[in-house]
Amino acid sequence: MAFNKLRFRSKLLFSYIILIVFSVTLSVIFLIQINKLEKNVEDIYDHPLAVSNAVRDINTCINGMHRSMKDVVLAQNSQELDSAVHIVNTLNSKALNSFQVVFKRFLGDMKDAKNAHKAFVDWEEIRNEVIALKKDGKDYEAAEITKGKGAKHVQSLLDKTKVMIDFAQSKADEFKLNTENAYNRTFAAFLLLIILIIAFSIVMVIIISDSLLKPLQQFIDKMRAIYLKEGSVSDNQAYVTEVELLEITVNELENAYKKIEERNQELKGLNEDLDEKVRLRTIELETKQLQLKDKNEEYAVINEELRQTNEELINAKDHAEKNESIAKEKTEEYEAINEELRQTNEELMEAKQRAEESDQLKSAFLANMSHEIRTPMNGIVGFAKMLQKEGLSEDKLKHYTNIIVESSKQLLSIVNDILDISKIETGQIEIFKEKTNIENILDETTQLFQLKAQEKQLLLDWTCLVPDKQKEVLTDRAKLKQVLYNLISNAVKYTESGFVKVNCKIQNKDLLFTVSDSGIGIPKNEHHKIFDRFIKIEYSTTKLYGGTGLGLSICKGYVESLGGRIWFESEENKGTTFFFTLPYEIATISTDNVVVHSQNEKEFANSNVMIVEDEDFNFNYLEELLQRKKINYIRAKTGREALSLFKNNPNIDLILMDIRLPEMDGFTVTQEIRKVNSKIPIIAQTAYALPGDKQKAIDAGCNDYIPKPIIEERFNSLIDKYLN
Repeated sequence: MAFNKLRFRSKLLFSYIILIVFSVTLSVIFLIQINKLEKNVEDIYDHPLAVSNAVRDINTCINGMHRSMKDVVLAQNSQELDSAVHIVNTLNSKALNSFQVVFKRFLGDMKDAKNAHKAFVDWEEIRNEVIALKKDGKDYEAAEITKGKGAKHVQSLLDKTKVMIDFAQSKADEFKLNTENAYNRTFAAFLLLIILIIAFSIVMVIIISDSLLKPLQQFIDKMRAIYLKEGSVSDNQAYVTEVELLEITVNELENAYKKIEERNQELKGLNEDLDEKVRLRTIELETKQLQLKDKNEEYAVINEELRQTNEELINAKDHAEKNESIAKEKTEEYEAINEELRQTNEELMEAKQRAEESDQLKSAFLANMSHEIRTPMNGIVGFAKMLQKEGLSEDKLKHYTNIIVESSKQLLSIVNDILDISKIETGQIEIFKEKTNIENILDETTQLFQLKAQEKQLLLDWTCLVPDKQKEVLTDRAKLKQVLYNLISNAVKYTESGFVKVNCKIQNKDLLFTVSDSGIGIPKNEHHKIFDRFIKIEYSTTKLYGGTGLGLSICKGYVESLGGRIWFESEENKGTTFFFTLPYEIATISTDNVVVHSQNEKEFANSNVMIVEDEDFNFNYLEELLQRKKINYIRAKTGREALSLFKNNPNIDLILMDIRLPEMDGFTVTQEIRKVNSKIPIIAQTAYALPGDKQKAIDAGCNDYIPKPIIEERFNSLIDKYLN
């Protein structure tokens, strides 16, 4: 058999594994039976027993409440009546809690439990009626209801609860029978387990004993044959018991091991003596060799030192005088270099400080720009998605559209601020003076903030002390309006209560404008940097104020470009007043030739426009604006397509040219068109709106320029200008 070929250790390990597997299998069977028994016991506790106890508690409460209702009827005074009613209410709460146990654990038809619960709840109406009659002094009527309708209801209620008790008792008997069966099966399995383990252990002992004794007996027989053959023991000693023979063998082995150990010790001693002699001789030779080496190195060093000393003495004499003059010159040179390095270090420290301040300003500006741009973008994107939903009412549609428009205006205002400050820094501000009515400017600007002021309950008004005949002046209307817009916007933003006032009067040869408020004011330590770009004053309040930090910088740049100056007075927590002046020039331009048209007054049914635009949504917007004026149009999506359409359509009257296009940019397309036709109007419509971009378009051959996002009024003005 394969089992007999295994080693003793393998046989023993294999036997133990079989025994363990067998024991585990039987233990699992035993545990399963124990779990079933435990489950049955748990069911007895969690279901029938708990339900039975809960129903008995309900019956106890019902009987106690019925007795207390009799006490209510028999009460002689209000104190006894209140006491009896209190007992009824207490037992009522306890019974309702017991009903919750029934609902949670009852295994029978839940309809029986619900019927009993409904009857119990309905009983409250009868009890309340009895208590009300008792309180009204109608003792006889209260007693009749208690003995009649009340007693019948209580008996019906007890009958309904008895159904649940009977079911719980029946279920308990069933669980008890299951438990007894499980116990009997468990006990039988346990007995079988014990018997099988004992039997299997006996078999394994026999197998292991046979596996151990048989090879041991063979070993003893071989040793006996060896002893008899060599004659080292007598016949009587060779045929002693196995234990005695093994003892003789062990003694023989011990004697042989001792002899070998003694010989090894002798050899080890000889080897150690030889190693010691070799080690001592080796050390002696190495010592002598090192001594010779050290002497040679010492002599070589002395010779080298003598040679170098001679050379140094010879060279020292030749260079003594030269070194003295060179040292003097070097000293003067080093002093000059040190002075230059000191000045350079000071300049570098100042540059480093300015660079760090600039980096801090730019970092703060970028963080603020991210917040300011994302805020209106959130409104645009969010409510644009809301418009995609179906079933929106007209009011919601109008409301969402207004939010998108206002958010777009806010975003455009931020972009315009950035472009304006860029123009100011690069000195590319263009001044367009025109006849401007000061009173109209003040009214238009303040009207923009009236709604916001009303929301904050602020008084916002303006006064113009310039005589009526002198209110028409020559100035840049847009820049004046922008300055007033920024100052009023700040005043309303930083004022929580009180007023915002705007005034204008003539002072000397200037127009003096003032914007006053009763707001939070400006800390004194911040006055020196209030007009710096990217600066936002941080207030020690919990309220956060938005803004790009560019408004006042733009105001200063515009006012100074118009020949005026700007300053302010402020006290923290009391308010701020901004002043600025502009040169006072009375307008003398005649208005006889001025013609005002509404946006859609003119129509050009016979005009043809080519729209060069690769983005569909931009084209759709221009398409809508042209359709309102009944203008014919064609579209080109690329630069090469624009050249092809222009050559094949000689009746084109105007070209709206995008700058960034696939295949060929708008500047190149314009230059190619100008080689063929130098008169056709070309308007650059582009998102490039930085300082100098307009001039680039004009230099490329465009007649005019309109930045994106395109404002309808500005667009209509250009159309009227070039198609009139």
